[in-house]
Amino acid sequence: MASVLVGLCGGLAYAQVTTATVSGVVTDTSGGVLPGATVALTNETTAAALSAVSNERGEFTIAFVPVGRYSLTVALSGFADYMRKDMSLSAAQSVNLTIPLGMSGVTDTVTVSGATPLVNRANAQQQAVVSDQQLRELPIGSRDWSDTVGLDTSIVKGDAGQAVRSVRRIARRAAAALAPLLLRSLRGRGVRAGHGDTWHRPNA
Repeated sequence: MASVLVGLCGGLAYAQVTTATVSGVVTDTSGGVLPGATVALTNETTAAALSAVSNERGEFTIAFVPVGRYSLTVALSGFADYMRKDMSLSAAQSVNLTIPLGMSGVTDTVTVSGATPLVNRANAQQQAVVSDQQLRELPIGSRDWSDTVGLDTSIVKGDAGQAVRSVRRIARRAAAALAPLLLRSLRGRGVRAGHGDTWHRPNA
């Protein structure tokens, strides 16, 4: 799915990031850190998996995670497996988790589902994602994708307008990168480009 990310970090600092990061610490039920635990993220749509092993401080990091919905599993010999389902990760999201493992024998697997939305505790970044369907349906007068910046209520226009111009440059770069995906989607619907950059749908 094509998407446009508008990021706000530290007030008015913007970054063009298309993947997420999941990090955290694995502990036992008393809070002691657990090194050597295998942490795996599996995309629930594609079954693609990424993994990491907790270090001597029980910490792990899985970076460059494509946008999507994931299941997270943690396994360590002598402890019950941990599973968290329906983790929705968006572009530029950075999630930090504390994962407690119980002793095996009490239960084989601890499963967490329908959890509260993940909170970005790694930084003060805010973000908004506009889907391709929203782009098609929004009443935007121009074809400039940067006009969607105003949909994010976290963005404040400065007096000098410098921040807005910066966002527009980033949005144009994102548009250039996503244009091929959008064109393929339109062509799949039988839509073609005509003269004057106008889109036409052939008559049935």
